[in-house]
Amino acid sequence: MKKIISIVLSLCVALTLFASLTSCTESEASSGLVYELNEAGDAYTVTSIGKCKDAHVVLPAEYKGLPVTAIGEYAFKGSDISKITVTENIVSIADNAFEKCTYLIYNTYETLSYIGTDKNPYYALIVASKNSKETFSMHKNTKIITDYAFYDCSIKSLAIPDGVTHIGKGAFGSCGALELLSLPESITHISAEAFSNCSSLTSITLPNSLTYIGDSAFMYCMKLNEINFNGTKEEWNKVSSESWNRYFGDKVGITFKN
Repeated sequence: MKKIISIVLSLCVALTLFASLTSCTESEASSGLVYELNEAGDAYTVTSIGKCKDAHVVLPAEYKGLPVTAIGEYAFKGSDISKITVTENIVSIADNAFEKCTYLIYNTYETLSYIGTDKNPYYALIVASKNSKETFSMHKNTKIITDYAFYDCSIKSLAIPDGVTHIGKGAFGSCGALELLSLPESITHISAEAFSNCSSLTSITLPNSLTYIGDSAFMYCMKLNEINFNGTKEEWNKVSSESWNRYFGDKVGITFKN
């Protein structure tokens, strides 16, 4: 009996060590990836899978002492990766970053596809299924909406959960049925052309947490006649922008909360 107990205990210890080693391996950043320093010189973008052979790619939080904040265009195109884990430093993912990655398995919530961090499988919303749905329910743990995620969807309404900070380039582009939109107070960054060609959009509410609006964010939203900003005019003037108000309809105005 003592011998059996000893064997069982030994197996338990071995399994515990194996689980620990497996966990460490899964958290270890992949090597061989290619990075590019951004124009500001303060962060890196993953631009290519390079010599990395991992089926499960794990991005590092930093590279050469600076944060890794983006995955660039065609970075993993045609690769054999089956899974990718990012960190919370990632705030931008190009819509074609995973083009022709036929083995890549996304984390799904309803009809939405995500990739995640070690702790949050629903960190980055990659794409919505292109169908005739009029509304989507996003996972409550979503943090970023990536480039062109909802492009050309038929949504009329969408509840963006509190906690989302970044809306990617063209994320809601050509959503011609979208009429009204209120963004949560967690939003800080709206990328270029994020709501371009939303031809039915008449009103939008922007939070005072906003720090950046990209070029032509509301391009050709010709029915947009009201922007509500949940802050003061002074706070609005501090928002960094790049010709965000180009190609508006001629009746748009900004209303301040205070």
